[in-house]
Amino acid sequence: MTTTVRLLAALFALAVLAPAAMANPVYDKIEDTFYLRGEGCGATENLYLDDRSAVDEYDGCGTIGGLPVNEAVDAEDSLSTTKAYDLILDGDGQVEVVIRAESWVGDGFPGAGQSVVDVSLSAHPIATGGPFVPPVTLGSGTSEILVAGQDNATHTFTFDIPDTAHQTHVSGFTLKVSVRGANVNVNNLGMSGDSYFTIDLLEEAV
Repeated sequence: MTTTVRLLAALFALAVLAPAAMANPVYDKIEDTFYLRGEGCGATENLYLDDRSAVDEYDGCGTIGGLPVNEAVDAEDSLSTTKAYDLILDGDGQVEVVIRAESWVGDGFPGAGQSVVDVSLSAHPIATGGPFVPPVTLGSGTSEILVAGQDNATHTFTFDIPDTAHQTHVSGFTLKVSVRGANVNVNNLGMSGDSYFTIDLLEEAV
């Protein structure tokens, strides 16, 4: 076989194998964590999700004892990522959401009563030039904890990522949270690293 024929055979093999390799990428399983973050309070508050934790000035913002405002007006906070990501959902994985309801005063001040937290988490698929793609619902639920002298109530939710969302590329997330319940001193949304969610993702292997 001449050198030219060998070269043509090698090029033909690459032409056949390359599309197959591109059509079936290999993924590594990873996880990432997003924290509930907040600046200001009341009319000046700015709530969002971030992949980094820090001390948040929103800590301590909320009702002062008594009935939580969300119980009275059926309100909720909506937090979204502010950066543009390219993340790949793992349809075989899970999401764990941790929400801490705490005192407006700070740690060490006991509370009492029923702490209730509602959450709903969705992901935003990346549009690829086609029509608008609706958000992917990752999970929603309600958690109730009876508080008797503790200074916080930490609520944990676990959701299975839908099979239909497997390998979906998303640009970010939105988390809706309501902290309510007939309680005293555990009715504020804790931040500064205390409330967050961890999600299973995929990453193309190098």
